[in-house]
Amino acid sequence: MKPDTLCRSLTALVVSAALTPGALLTARRPADHPAPGAALHLPARYRPPAARPPARAYTRFGGGPAARAYDVTEFNPSWAGSAGEMISSSADLDRFLAALLGGELLPPAQPAAMKTTVPAEHEFPGEHYGLGLIRKRLSCGEEMWGHDGGLHGSLSQAASTEDGRHFMALNFNTDRAGSPGAVVDAEFCGRP
Repeated sequence: MKPDTLCRSLTALVVSAALTPGALLTARRPADHPAPGAALHLPARYRPPAARPPARAYTRFGGGPAARAYDVTEFNPSWAGSAGEMISSSADLDRFLAALLGGELLPPAQPAAMKTTVPAEHEFPGEHYGLGLIRKRLSCGEEMWGHDGGLHGSLSQAASTEDGRHFMALNFNTDRAGSPGAVVDAEFCGRP
């Protein structure tokens, strides 16, 4: 399959499988690939009461702490392929991960396949990578599932217990701030 065909197929899959008209979440596609009225479909109990405006995003483009910060809120992340195919909020990530790991989005065999992992120790100590899910043992021994990511102006992390009962998501509105992993460790281990 040619790369441009693969990208069109991935985009079509994201729109047809994950985005449906009429849901109330804030998830959307980047401006270059609008899907008017589309939102991520989740069970009703995970839908928020109303969408709030997104946070601003800032980057120093590789400069140090004294470098000028640029507002890149309007930056279109679709250049990053599937990593930039959806723009969402931490609240959406919370609801999505809780529904996924709580068994409300997919038939049981699919999350089980997603949780079949391989060690990623060479690049990410303590992590095992599955099909879109990362399993990591935290400092207190608690095991969490989720994923992280970042592009210019944003660092995000979504984490949950395997059963989806304890979950959190966060977004730093700069790509030059602290450690999302330390926040996850504090949440799940109960200490900073």
